[in-house]
Amino acid sequence: MNEVSSAPSTNRSMDRIPAPEDNGLGEVAHRPTAALAYAAVIDPILAAVHRRIAQMCIQAGAEVVLDIGSATGVQCRNLDAAGVHATGLDLSEVMIRWARRHSRASIRYVLGSALDLPFAEGSFDAAVLVLALHEHTESERQTMLHEACRVVRAAGTLVLAEYVVPRHPTRDPAWWIVRTIERIAGGSHYAGFVDFVELGGMIGLLQRSDLTATEEQRLCGGAIGAVRIPIHHRVT
Repeated sequence: MNEVSSAPSTNRSMDRIPAPEDNGLGEVAHRPTAALAYAAVIDPILAAVHRRIAQMCIQAGAEVVLDIGSATGVQCRNLDAAGVHATGLDLSEVMIRWARRHSRASIRYVLGSALDLPFAEGSFDAAVLVLALHEHTESERQTMLHEACRVVRAAGTLVLAEYVVPRHPTRDPAWWIVRTIERIAGGSHYAGFVDFVELGGMIGLLQRSDLTATEEQRLCGGAIGAVRIPIHHRVT
């Protein structure tokens, strides 16, 4: 494995924090109670996903990992528990504060946008995006994927977890839960979800982005797919 610093350098201003609407999340993640709601409801639902993502990073030999859209920091804590140097990035100050309060000092949290990652090229062995793409516009999704690949070293790994549209959505219990949660999120978040589904969910996104997974696993009743994607060359 190539040598990668456990404290990745930055080459973009950390002082310029984009406005909340820049990342397509809407207002939900910025509300004072958002982190508590995520920790109480969303994190337990996604516990198996976070564990599997950490396992995929370990299996890929990743020692330094960036979690993009880290929210309450649960993915970073899973990585840290496995001995990985984890950095979490989120645009919500509320989430960053919560994550720092509930994490060990060995985990680094950075306030910033997934559309313009404040890290140098090749800073990480792997980048992780867990349900962070569907709420955005297609243009933003592609930018986020490009940025994620940019900060991963050559021969590194991109790990994604996103919604997989079932063959019979109206008869799928897990998919009913997904749609209910996304409807509650509302606003631009739900609009992004609808667009993501219409474009084929995670499978369609991988095809449009010319990304090939070497490992895929279905979780949460098949509604979420987790994939490991090798990055063969440096992205600039």
